[in-house]
Amino acid sequence: MKNLARWMVCGLLITGACVEQPRRSGQNSGPSSREIDAVRGRVASSTAPNPQHRLNVNFGDKVTLLGYDITPDSPTVRPGTSLTIKWYWRVDATVGDGWKLFTHLDDANRPRENHDGDGDVRRLYQPERWRRGEFITDTQTFELPASWDSPVVRVHIGLWKGDERMAIRSTGHTLTEGRVRAFELQTGVTPPAAQPTPAAAPTAPTAQPANLSAPRAGVPPNIDGRLDDVAWRTAASTGPLVNTMTGQPAGPGEAHASVRVLWDDQFLYLGWEVRDDNLVETGTTRDAHYWENDTTEVLIDPDGDGRDYYELQVSPGGHTFDSQQPQPPSGDNFGRMAWNPTLRTAVTRVGTLGNPADQDTGYTVELAIPWADINAGAPRTPPRVGDTWRLNFFVMDKTKGGDQRAAAWSAPLAGSFHTTARFGRVTFVASPAAQAAMEVVAPALGQLQAAAPAQPQQPAAAAEAQQPAQPTAQPGARPPGAMDRRVPTVMGVDPSSITPAMLRQMRQQLTQPQPR
Repeated sequence: MKNLARWMVCGLLITGACVEQPRRSGQNSGPSSREIDAVRGRVASSTAPNPQHRLNVNFGDKVTLLGYDITPDSPTVRPGTSLTIKWYWRVDATVGDGWKLFTHLDDANRPRENHDGDGDVRRLYQPERWRRGEFITDTQTFELPASWDSPVVRVHIGLWKGDERMAIRSTGHTLTEGRVRAFELQTGVTPPAAQPTPAAAPTAPTAQPANLSAPRAGVPPNIDGRLDDVAWRTAASTGPLVNTMTGQPAGPGEAHASVRVLWDDQFLYLGWEVRDDNLVETGTTRDAHYWENDTTEVLIDPDGDGRDYYELQVSPGGHTFDSQQPQPPSGDNFGRMAWNPTLRTAVTRVGTLGNPADQDTGYTVELAIPWADINAGAPRTPPRVGDTWRLNFFVMDKTKGGDQRAAAWSAPLAGSFHTTARFGRVTFVASPAAQAAMEVVAPALGQLQAAAPAQPQQPAAAAEAQQPAQPTAQPGARPPGAMDRRVPTVMGVDPSSITPAMLRQMRQQLTQPQPR
């Protein structure tokens, strides 16, 4: 590994902390002020940068990791090749003595490499020297070892001092051991013990956001924390949520959940089924930082413009976080916290909160969101059959080892869950009963039209001249020549409102023998 850290060694998860190496005899006491000023002149600026990849991660209300550039800018890095990363930081307050940066490379299962001392910032201009109002460009170049045998490399970053790491206060990021997972790259490596056949080879993540068709609920579900109502049997399902960075199916050591979706004129209904062996919750008050431990989350953008969208979380304890986001959040800006929708929630747990000694199984969340509370930018609420909104679903899971992992419906493929361009598409469709009704009615209407007596063709003017005056029709009377079969009046109603009882009536009327 090139450019090994000269000033400090960061312990992996075995030690859980970064420590300075003692100086050897004969070493000088540190860099001179001239050297520090020279580096500061190169890496510090008063002009805000424009990163290729935005993160907006707040560390301790002191610094914000705005994002990064990466060269080459590719989702794949091969073992034995080099990467250059430019981390962009904003200094929000005096950081304090002793705080330094670390960068860790993990594979799919464990930590592998530390690059805490690579680059001018790490050697001579650490956060303890940063000045409020500065923008810092922290450039690192390192090589992925040729011996790298994992299909992924996960890049984590954070700040440390002694035995502690600076708290992360931002939402929508994968956090592990006081670190933020900035990004994840594929390596093209297949572990020797897991060589797949060509038919079973993993597929690349889809370039398109996920999509599903959410049916209207014929009968609203009972919000009791259980997904055993008849309504939920007809709901659309996301299927298993996937890795947030790659879009690949979640592996054995990752977070696991799925979400069901329904709607009616009053509510959007969501149901999560979460597998979790260690149920953990942050506090019990509204808008606590539930994302730091276990929670479910939905992001809702009615018009899909990436602005004025909604963020909702429900913890395994049944507590909520809710915020309206004018735009993807930056630093410690959590959006409009005064937005408090009238939610209906219920949670069922299989396990106990806050007891890592036992073996939990998971939890189920039911959430009903009133349309009136999520109407910013929506062309109409409730939506009509055929309308499409942009949403994304997540689960966040704190492990017994202290790591946090996450899974998504439509993978952001970036460090921030608030990547609005990757929100999935939910199209609202009629209830299964209404869809079945249309399948019954359409052929019957075609038969009725085919059986109607044909009228001879004649010029329009002649037809108008020869047309005798028609008597005023009486209510309920059948026009002369009309067929005796009557089409149920329900056919004139919005198909989405057809109930199973109405469907049975339609089938009876359309299939019963007609009088001769």
